Amino acid sequence: MENKKGMSNIVNTILIIVLSLVAIGMVWGSVAWILSSSGEKISMSNSDIALRITSVSMDGPSAFNVQVKRLAGAGNMSGVRFVFFNGSESKIIDNMTSLQELEQTSFYFTLGENNFHFTFNEIGLANIISISVAPMFVSPTGEKMFGTVFTLELESPLSCTSTCLDMNYECGTQTICGVSTSCGTCSTGETCLGGQCNSCSDNCSTLGYQCGTQTICGISTSCGTCPTGYTCSNGNCSCSDSCSSLGYECGTHTVCGVDSNCGTCPGEEVCSAGQCSCIDTCSSLGFQCGTQTVCGVSTSCGTCSGGYVCLAGHCSCADTCSSLEYDCGIHFICGANVNCGICPGGFECSSGKCILI
Repeated sequence: MENKKGMSNIVNTILIIVLSLVAIGMVWGSVAWILSSSGEKISMSNSDIALRITSVSMDGPSAFNVQVKRLAGAGNMSGVRFVFFNGSESKIIDNMTSLQELEQTSFYFTLGENNFHFTFNEIGLANIISISVAPMFVSPTGEKMFGTVFTLELESPLSCTSTCLDMNYECGTQTICGVSTSCGTCSTGETCLGGQCNSCSDNCSTLGYQCGTQTICGISTSCGTCPTGYTCSNGNCSCSDSCSSLGYECGTHTVCGVDSNCGTCPGEEVCSAGQCSCIDTCSSLGFQCGTQTVCGVSTSCGTCSGGYVCLAGHCSCADTCSSLEYDCGIHFICGANVNCGICPGGFECSSGKCILI
């Protein structure tokens, strides 16, 4: 019986060792994969630099402190990579703090909340069971490389235990440990502002605020935004439109809900859809010919027919008895009967010419 009992103890011891090695292998497999992913490499050229986690302690219900020490060894490091593991998923946080040889530094983290001490992003993991650290080296090209990994398996998981009371919330739905949590309601006559019950019952509407961030019951409160065309001034939406901003040059138009006179057009221009437009033509200005200025633009108004010349934009007849080689008689010239003279004695007028009788 004693031999069987001894054998049983040996078997149990071997099983415990095997299970421990499997667990360590799982953690290392997760950490090594994370360190070597995304083109980042595990470097063996800086193997003289090694880190150790000397302690992990809670610092409040949702924050904890990790003490990291650099061991003896030459070389320069760029920062520290942390890998937090909860048994199924990991979270990486890179901190660009360089530790000197034998230096020990505290790093602060939060579970589920943002911006505690340093500006680390939320870890977002529940029940952390191990923390790994590795020295980080950044090449001149920005490539990240890592030294030897040290993993600390925690005796008990790190979990966020914050409550409404811890966060000083009295009411409303608040984000605690990364989860939306109801922190209760206020008594009759009180309102919940910023997680606090306040006997002040004022709001944007009762104070006449339409927009902007206003102080209500001692708390900065958003009262909304103004519609297009309006600007927020002293908590009220004021119309910022004008005839000019809306592109109106003339006429009566609705601006900020009111009929507004946007002016008249100069000279011979007319107002059409709020725009001043010239409708003049050669004809409307009485021009018959030549190049004339119409609506501020040099415009060709045509040419005159034979026998006419263009004078000041009008076609004038240039014909005369002489130009038409009439020496005598009555002839129709430039729209009128014109006497081109009489012939001397012994001559008679024929087709405008004096011929001998």
